[in-house]
Amino acid sequence: MSDDVLRIVPASSTHVPPVEAHEPAVRMLEKLLPHGEMCEADVYENVEFIDCGENLEAIICHACGTRTNLHIFSETDAGTLLWDEIATALEDVPAAELEVQMPCCGTTMLFTALGFDWPAAFARFELSIYNPNTLENLPPDQLALLENILGCELKQVRAHY
Repeated sequence: MSDDVLRIVPASSTHVPPVEAHEPAVRMLEKLLPHGEMCEADVYENVEFIDCGENLEAIICHACGTRTNLHIFSETDAGTLLWDEIATALEDVPAAELEVQMPCCGTTMLFTALGFDWPAAFARFELSIYNPNTLENLPPDQLALLENILGCELKQVRAHY
């Protein structure tokens, strides 16, 4: 069985909202998406890559703007090779310290400087809900309710596993 996950993180990758705001944010997200499952707040020791799972279509180079597409059914295209290299390196190197050499222009840059399509993020705090039974992100007015509770600007990442 596959899962869809709505992952909500602070816009600032290092920000962790006050612990007393975590449970109220979980309760609000459960209220906004009452058919979802396993709603929780997580705090990570280090900045982590908040991925979009199988939704990842491309990695975008910050230096030259090239979009390196991933072709999930190919093991030899540049995007798949790049992603495999990154995923392997992330097993040993923290996301915020990982350097990546881009195949498009040869520039070496921090992993955190890359762009992703579908959106992904980097964060130490994550609010998530599995199988929210909606194909859309939260609309701005609902996201603002969570921002008020957590005291920070938020980003949304849609993941499929």
